[in-house]
Amino acid sequence: MKSFLAQMMLLFFLPLSGQVADKTVTDCNGNSRSIHGVLATGKVLVVTSSGVDCSICMGAAPAVQTFAAQNTGTMEVWGAMTFKSSSNTNNPSCTQVNNWVNTYSWNDVFAFVDSNRHFFMS
Repeated sequence: MKSFLAQMMLLFFLPLSGQVADKTVTDCNGNSRSIHGVLATGKVLVVTSSGVDCSICMGAAPAVQTFAAQNTGTMEVWGAMTFKSSSNTNNPSCTQVNNWVNTYSWNDVFAFVDSNRHFFMS
């Protein structure tokens, strides 16, 4: 009986440990969004970590926009921008991020500088 109660408690509390920590990010225009804010709307949040110096990222960028545009009603897509391929340890500038957004028409992707590499390789 103790084993059964322990299993029931585990089944009850296990989903509570799956909460993702909230994080607020701000784009170069001063617009802020938070993980919990997006999830509270009932939408799925997809974050792509893209490098302004990454050729693979450049090749995938149009598909990211297409995916985001096709799913605006059910999900939100964020673009966490950083440097990936170069030895540059600085953050990309807002000019570089805005050039990326304009070049790849990321109208439906919320792009921001991932300044502390929170979304980089995670």
